[in-house]
Amino acid sequence: MSDTAEEKRIGVTVTVLVENHARDEGLASEHGLSLWIETPGGTILFDTGGSDAFARNARSLGIDLARTDLIVLSHGHYDHVGGLRTALDACDAPVLVGRGLTIPKFAESDGGLRGIGMDRETVAAAGERLQVIDSRREILPGVEVLPAAPLESAPPSDNARLLRQDDGAAERDPFEEELSLLIHARKGPVLVTGCSHRGIANIHRSAQTPVAAIVGGLHLMHESEETIRTVAREISEAQEFWIGHCTGEPGLLLIEEELPGRLHGIPAGTRAKF
Repeated sequence: MSDTAEEKRIGVTVTVLVENHARDEGLASEHGLSLWIETPGGTILFDTGGSDAFARNARSLGIDLARTDLIVLSHGHYDHVGGLRTALDACDAPVLVGRGLTIPKFAESDGGLRGIGMDRETVAAAGERLQVIDSRREILPGVEVLPAAPLESAPPSDNARLLRQDDGAAERDPFEEELSLLIHARKGPVLVTGCSHRGIANIHRSAQTPVAAIVGGLHLMHESEETIRTVAREISEAQEFWIGHCTGEPGLLLIEEELPGRLHGIPAGTRAKF
């Protein structure tokens, strides 16, 4: 990397506002993810969990959500957008989304289809604050948003039961709206993802640069041991993995086996500096 590129690297702090687990009893946990990202050029609320728990935890952690400069939603599932109405009330920030995020989404099970997308009232409340991202771009100094990664390798097999319905029959969700972040941090590029429905190996390749750390959920909870080990090897250049949520316990254990000493959990209250 050139001296000029080195000079553009920024100090970044990522605080986990909500996740499946919490660091102490004073913080809420839920099946969901929300991250608070602080950079010299501004702040980002990345996903909003499944309820207002992220906001309650933010207060407990001394974080003022009114300071939010941008809200970025990784995809349209309830466990990442369920708290959006609370976020809209807490700040005036625009909401960056991928095209198709508001299309109704469902999970298929023995009991039929269960709605798992954003509710219509929240879509209406967001209104003109929703800004559709179609291409890679810098959204704050040193922070790029990445659109849906090309599917060079297979996405998570669990996607097969996840559907969307847009003025017709339900179809397998391609997660064309999935957004990730690439932060050019002092410790090296940091890749931030919500659930990696397009496949973490594909998202990693789409960054088009070696990454120092990966933060978020990798959606490996229903994958085979062979698949998880393959994925771990494909993303092995990263030296730090701050992962949880939909990664699943088997995924975490196998990544630790493949890449020992690099794994960090992300229960609510975790703070990581890059």
